[in-house]
Amino acid sequence: DDHRVLTVEVRGFAGERGTANESAGAIDGIVADISADLAARNLGSATIVGHSLGGLIAMEFGLAHAEQAKSLVILDSLPFFGMVFAPDMTLEKVEPQAKQMRDMMIAGAEQMRAAGLANTTSGAGADEATRVRIANWSLDAEPLAVAELVYEDTMTDLRSEIASLKMPVTVVHMANGGYREMAIERYTTDYAALPGVRLVPVDNSLHFVQLDQPEIVRAEIRAAAAK
Repeated sequence: DDHRVLTVEVRGFAGERGTANESAGAIDGIVADISADLAARNLGSATIVGHSLGGLIAMEFGLAHAEQAKSLVILDSLPFFGMVFAPDMTLEKVEPQAKQMRDMMIAGAEQMRAAGLANTTSGAGADEATRVRIANWSLDAEPLAVAELVYEDTMTDLRSEIASLKMPVTVVHMANGGYREMAIERYTTDYAALPGVRLVPVDNSLHFVQLDQPEIVRAEIRAAAAK
């Protein structure tokens, strides 16, 4: 209630079919569209907030359009998603898995659309309402767009590039139970190239940290927007 908030909806994530996000260059296209939209609104620089894939897009935006990004708030997103597979992962090593995930989603697109129509309620989250909410987001999304964006996300490694980010960066991440120390180590290591990054581990949260602990996330966004 104290800031103007623009919510980005990725084309295809609400079920739209045949968009450019089903083809190579989807992340670059999203970054360019956000930049053009901010320019058209004559807003100057903004605090860019992104969760998961959106966090990677926020980092890409900060690298490509530093003059439009006053600060970044990254929610449970690594600069190289491939690190969740193995501690020594590289782009070369992860590429077969990335292609396999993409190809499986493309091959199963019709079944995934049918599952969406059935409105099932499986998913991840801290409670039943959250699980239903997240599951419905997943089921609404066009599988071909998801396949391309998952592939591009997995095949992007910004661990070195983030050193060039000049604006304040806050990374809020899950730190649930037995995963807490592992999560802290992972985020500390993967963001090591970014001097001054604010790492905020959040207890009792899973991947959708903004749903599990909304007040903590809102406070960090407000603090970043005030810088």
